[in-house]
Amino acid sequence: MIASTLLSVTSLAVSIGLFIDLRRKKLLIIKPSKNSAVRKTKRYVVVDVVSKTPIDTSTLETNVRLAVTSLFGQVWLDISNPKVIYFVNSKAIISTNRVGYKVVLASLPKVAEVSDNNVIVVPRKITGSVKKAKRLVGIG
Repeated sequence: MIASTLLSVTSLAVSIGLFIDLRRKKLLIIKPSKNSAVRKTKRYVVVDVVSKTPIDTSTLETNVRLAVTSLFGQVWLDISNPKVIYFVNSKAIISTNRVGYKVVLASLPKVAEVSDNNVIVVPRKITGSVKKAKRLVGIG
């Protein structure tokens, strides 16, 4: 009874940010991490799209999203949220976040057919800035 009460008090204290140091008999306050920007940072995947016929940006994005959903499910699609932001001269930039870029990379071989055309999507480079991704594509 006492152990379960102590456990519930301890879990309550940790959830609101308190920590009890039993050696020094002090109550310490734990501050939440201010490094939440790390989880929100973007990653840009530069890919080459090999196809016989031209492909539209929206169809490529739809097929990448379908590949992520079929391999990893709707939850990882919502987490990674891949978007094709540039598509020029059979080179594309796919925007995702730091948490889900590996999911997008693993799903790219699944994009094999777009609009009844055989397609190969080859990842070239992963960058953290749009400027460098555009430079690799040849836009800016």
